[in-house]
Amino acid sequence: MCFEAADVTRQCEDHVTKQRAETFGTTLRAPGSAERVAAREVIRAASEAKAKRDPQDRHDLRVVALYVDLDPSETTWSRPCAVSSTDARAHIQDAVGDYAIERDALRDDAIENDFPKMAKARAAMNPAPILLEARWPL
Repeated sequence: MCFEAADVTRQCEDHVTKQRAETFGTTLRAPGSAERVAAREVIRAASEAKAKRDPQDRHDLRVVALYVDLDPSETTWSRPCAVSSTDARAHIQDAVGDYAIERDALRDDAIENDFPKMAKARAAMNPAPILLEARWPL
């Protein structure tokens, strides 16, 4: 198949739209200013605190979303219908994302290179473990 110059030009048009469709994140770069160092430390500390808090927060939300019980003040009922769908969805999406990262690290090709003993042991298991694909809620 032979392309004419006009075909190539047409395919290269609207490159900004194509770039926008392929953008999956944003990278911020700045000189090593004191403000940048301070901002990075704030973000690191916030991320670390959230990572520590997440397991308990997820558990607490799961309990509240599944069971009717007295609230901590023991004056009213804690009811599953009180959990907002936004909060529930956010926690589910975060949990699925965490699982996807772990699952990706345990792919056969990943462990064969990094953990050959684990790969050999897993290959010998009968039945072989099945790692379910991560599926995000719609």
